Amino acid sequence: MTLKGCWTCRDRKIKCDRALPACTNCRQRNVPCPGYSIRLSWPRPGDKRRAVELKSTAKQKKHMLASLYQHSLFLNVTSWDVNTFYQLSEARSDMEIPKISIPPALPSIPSMRVHESQSGLLQYFMDMGPQLLVMDSSGDLTDWILRLAFYDATPASNAVLHSLLALSSLNLGRNSVAMMYKIMALSYLQQSLQLGNIGHRTAQHLMTSMLLYLCETFHISNTTKDWAEYLCGAKQIVSTGVLAREVHIDVSLLFDWVSYHETFARFGLVYWKPAVALRGLRFCAMSPETAQVFAPRNDFVCDRDVLGYTSSIFSSLTPRIKDNSHLSHLETQELYALEAKLRGGLMDFNPLNTLPDEAPKERDRITELYRLAALIYLNRAALGYSGEELRHRNLVNRGLDILCGKLTSTPPWPVFMIACEARDDAQRMTALEILDRAGEEPRSFNMRLIRQLVEACWNQDDLHEDEPLDYHTKLRIAIRAAPYVPPFS
Repeated sequence: MTLKGCWTCRDRKIKCDRALPACTNCRQRNVPCPGYSIRLSWPRPGDKRRAVELKSTAKQKKHMLASLYQHSLFLNVTSWDVNTFYQLSEARSDMEIPKISIPPALPSIPSMRVHESQSGLLQYFMDMGPQLLVMDSSGDLTDWILRLAFYDATPASNAVLHSLLALSSLNLGRNSVAMMYKIMALSYLQQSLQLGNIGHRTAQHLMTSMLLYLCETFHISNTTKDWAEYLCGAKQIVSTGVLAREVHIDVSLLFDWVSYHETFARFGLVYWKPAVALRGLRFCAMSPETAQVFAPRNDFVCDRDVLGYTSSIFSSLTPRIKDNSHLSHLETQELYALEAKLRGGLMDFNPLNTLPDEAPKERDRITELYRLAALIYLNRAALGYSGEELRHRNLVNRGLDILCGKLTSTPPWPVFMIACEARDDAQRMTALEILDRAGEEPRSFNMRLIRQLVEACWNQDDLHEDEPLDYHTKLRIAIRAAPYVPPFS
């Protein structure tokens, strides 16, 4: 079927000579001629003759991302979800959890930028360091790393330098260059370790281990578990106490950096393989003197008290998760005390109705997300909440509202905890939009994995609607299905 004129001439309501390959009118106006065949027609905004537009309901407008209802989002239930459901229904003791796959992402625009020289990669690290290092908003940690990278010409300094070059290269999508720098960093680190952990060299070893850890979490293959090894190596350096005894500068920021990542690594490990998590706690145990120095002193990422409360919750629950045992009365009372401390710090503001000038600083909003996530986890993991209580739903709604706002970087663990509690379609669509947006940030590979884990939890909730699944069992199934231990930091 052909038309009497091209679509441009029809829209302009003028006569078309139907010339090929383009009509005369289009050639003279120097515009592409759309041709004479059938064109699919979709409703257009403002087209009163044919447009059928979906209007957002008042409930949908509750969230700032109501515009996402104008396009379709799907929650995919796969054979993995159904098979897992049937195995759980049969209460099989030999249940094997197959691994889920993470869909690859298209290269982002930043990955197309080319920095051929080391100076270009250094400049990129100076500009993007606060984001690459996970919410180093003040830039203090970035400055620390640069100072130690150029402290002298020793192997220890070169190890730090080549580690940060590898991290910059990875974030720019130059994986082969990043691998070259990573190999060089490991070589320099090995040379320096042979000289021993002495003075500032120890701080450089710690920093190299943490940068290599970040490299692994930025670009993880389905077979590597190196990120946990680098993080454990960093914790071992701290546990020796050398930094506390011999380095005559304030290294508390480095300790806080390690402490933050180690805290949320424990969360992933305890559900991935509880025995390994307990072994790691014993292996990297510190003396009381070192532990006192290692206690958070700075508000790195979020308020140090909130991070400390969250770490205490993980420490209390880890043995119980491994043994599948109940908390004692004393342990339960201690957790109720932690809940009271967390609730006592909740901020009094409405994320949706607060004017920009009156809105809390980003650091305070990030802290609020960690506080909400800790309360949500505590409710479900230890205090017997089903997830339907109004008090609990208010925490989830508040977390989604904050995540809908503008944040420099989306914190992985809070978004996982909050998104997993989304119940209705409106909340789930909002959570998917948040996760998709987070997938465009550095370390997007991890956010794509977290989205897979969130969807796995939702699917099990839906399949077990008649008889809700135990909370720890649900998290264990989802996290063990990941191809590697998910880093939630």
